[in-house]
Amino acid sequence: MAPRYECRSCGWSAPYGGPLGRCPRCGGPLDLVPLVPSPSGGGRGVWRYPGSLPPVGRPVTLGEGGTPLLRAERIGERIGLDRLLIKDETRNPTGSFVDRGSTVLVSAAREAGYGSLRTSAKGNVAASLAAYAAAAGMGISADVSGWSDYGKLYQLILFGADLTGEGAGGGAYEVRADDPLMSLGYSTAYLEVLEDLGRAPDWVVVPVGTGTLLWSLYRAAEAAGDVPRFLGVQARPCDPVARAFREGRDSPGPAGCGGATVAWDLAEPDPPRGAQALLAARESGGAVISVGEGEAIRWMAGLAEAEGILVEAASAVAVAGLAEAAADGTVGRGEEVVLVATGTGLKDPRAVSRVVAGLPRGGRAGRRGTKLRLLGMLAAGPRHPYGLWKSLRTEGIGLTKPAVYRHLRELEELGLVRSRVEGGRRLYSLTWRGELLLSDLGVQ
Repeated sequence: MAPRYECRSCGWSAPYGGPLGRCPRCGGPLDLVPLVPSPSGGGRGVWRYPGSLPPVGRPVTLGEGGTPLLRAERIGERIGLDRLLIKDETRNPTGSFVDRGSTVLVSAAREAGYGSLRTSAKGNVAASLAAYAAAAGMGISADVSGWSDYGKLYQLILFGADLTGEGAGGGAYEVRADDPLMSLGYSTAYLEVLEDLGRAPDWVVVPVGTGTLLWSLYRAAEAAGDVPRFLGVQARPCDPVARAFREGRDSPGPAGCGGATVAWDLAEPDPPRGAQALLAARESGGAVISVGEGEAIRWMAGLAEAEGILVEAASAVAVAGLAEAAADGTVGRGEEVVLVATGTGLKDPRAVSRVVAGLPRGGRAGRRGTKLRLLGMLAAGPRHPYGLWKSLRTEGIGLTKPAVYRHLRELEELGLVRSRVEGGRRLYSLTWRGELLLSDLGVQ
């Protein structure tokens, strides 16, 4: 069957004739149908499922998809689950699940004759589109006004994107984060899970920003005829979909966010597929919840330590939400759970800095917090350990002198401080890495 666009909001439908971002009748989000769950192509990755994708003669691919489904026994035990698996999307070319959508959209746009793209999407979406535009020999312009995500901004610069939002010229295809072609690419992640397991798991857990990923995976499960329960998770400072779920509303509607969030990629005050994410959660018997930033950062560190998978804060939100759902009995210990690790922490240096420092927002300064205080003291200039010990005691931090020496040795092993002997006594000072860490954390 030839693919068609469908709008669930107003019922508009038309045959696929190239990229189309929104419904021309009501402006609502579009879906491309049918979505064929069985592979009909060779090899691995997104283009193994050509029956679910638009007709493209020569795909623009960087080897996206085909990511591993990993058993996660150690983090599962900490959470309280016996059958936890992680779909590790950090392995994609730009470190994010978004590459699945970018390969489809950029391929279709080039096939339709577009020479350039323009987007106001942020974070992983813009960075991934820029990589695939470069691979396709296409121009791309991205509006980065208000960005605070430097890791992904650097990717855009290196991929040659124009950062004004106006440099792609006339005739550029405008890419929204909820584009139906991007959504189709995301759906292939669930199709791979079905192939790997041979069945649907009991739960699929994903972070929620625009709502596009949750809706895309649900559509793939619906097409396969075996739908797991879906748990969507948001960061509490900006959680319009979770609030709408709690309040029994069908749509989040435009809503103010309560503040900036470390999970910046998820901060969508008016999520374009929020209503569809709510529908997916309810129809599957699942839920959408929100968690605090401190919990997300804690589980970001826990996942890295237990499984060797470093995720960004937006992805760690899902780990924290799963832990909460397991603790309150929403997810049973013996149920099979697939958690989607959506993006690598290597693109999220500020959140990683907080993990190293041990100071999530609103959290308490434990052992790592003491290290941060020592770094802050050294920012004023080189210090002797004895002087640092006295300063800590003055602030009410009752460490022994051997404990201070131990903290300093560990900071030196991390490359954050250096030491030298002067006048028979050891003197500690910050390295450039230590200075950068304090700058990222906003510590003077």
